[in-house]
Amino acid sequence: MRSFLFLQGVATPFFARLARGLSDQGHAVFKVNFCGGDRLYWNGLPRLDFGGNLDQFEPTLRQLFEVHRFTDVILFGEQRPLHQIGTRVAREHGATVHVYEEGYVRPNWVTLERDGVNANSGLNRDPDWYRRMRSAFPRAGDGVAIGSVFWRRAGYDILYRLANALFLFRFPRYRTHRPCNALFEYMGWLRRYAIFPMRSRKAGRVTTDIIDRKRQFYLVPLQLDSDAQVRVHSPYNSVIEFLEQVIGSFARDADPNSLLVVKNHPLDTSLVNYRRETQRLARRRGVEGRVVFIDGGHLPTLLDYCRGVVTINSTLGLQALLHGTPVICMGESIYDMEGLTFQGGLKAFWHESDRPDKHLFSTFRDAVIALTQLNGSFYSDAGMDLLVKNSLKRLFAREAEPEVPEIPSPAVYAASALLQRPEFPN
Repeated sequence: MRSFLFLQGVATPFFARLARGLSDQGHAVFKVNFCGGDRLYWNGLPRLDFGGNLDQFEPTLRQLFEVHRFTDVILFGEQRPLHQIGTRVAREHGATVHVYEEGYVRPNWVTLERDGVNANSGLNRDPDWYRRMRSAFPRAGDGVAIGSVFWRRAGYDILYRLANALFLFRFPRYRTHRPCNALFEYMGWLRRYAIFPMRSRKAGRVTTDIIDRKRQFYLVPLQLDSDAQVRVHSPYNSVIEFLEQVIGSFARDADPNSLLVVKNHPLDTSLVNYRRETQRLARRRGVEGRVVFIDGGHLPTLLDYCRGVVTINSTLGLQALLHGTPVICMGESIYDMEGLTFQGGLKAFWHESDRPDKHLFSTFRDAVIALTQLNGSFYSDAGMDLLVKNSLKRLFAREAEPEVPEIPSPAVYAASALLQRPEFPN
């Protein structure tokens, strides 16, 4: 039997449900709560409510390892300061670190990898490896459909923040990894979503007009400043810095008859006015008539008709590759490799980009899902039940067959499953 330590998870009861599943199988479970929201969603299972500061966490964690002899550590969001400490201590004690994250493949999937995700993923970066392994991975399909979870997700997050406030007396030194105060974020979301239907309709009209006029355009999907993908896995300090480089290059180097469509992130809090900043940068470069900002719009249509996608490292890049759209990554990404994304500079991308190798992408997607993705959701009851079921299979998959030739060890959860060639839902 194994002993599982849970650190911070997503702001839902998913970790508690997973822990109960592990406990039902006879494994020991324990959690460190850092704030009221953690405590709310852990729901009475064995725990330590840690009320200290960041400097006090490491010695506390070492003591817990001495007492509980943890074999596994489970967390969500590997770049949180608390989790960087947790990962280091776990490795020193020979424990396996399991990292959950939002799915690389959207929708219907959640990421689970050992040791790291995104740019720290153990996935192979050699396109020839995927070509050699083409027959090793079953066709993944799209998984069981989860459906829209936005409002359920928002409700869980609000309850999490309220619990943080109510239990502040128990966690007086807790500091969130998020850059903004919750109240400001909620005010921004309310302001944005009050007028989002109007903005979305406008985005649809703009898209239709561009397509009907047969204008060549490039798509720039924005990411969140708070995302570790931007803060850690890119050369940029902010999304504005990324926009400044892209618009500058577009003004200098792109076909003067082409357009640049900047699409806002669906979870943007509106604390930064990206529409205004985009317009400011376009005016400064003298291309205000060729740069369009939209907040909404039908993404598949945009991907089908655009000339290419410029992204830092968004998972939207994978959706673009699925549509056969040329992509250039300006940061580190699991899918940034020859044959999938453009490997020249941004200056050349405006003129020389090619469509991705569809056979390579098909194998890459199947491999990503087989090795790192779980069908399910953090945010709905049915999605969490499915995710718990698939997590339990993945967490113990290697015990049946620990060796799979040529598959990088950090990513191998599904070793025995791959050897048995499981069926994936279509």
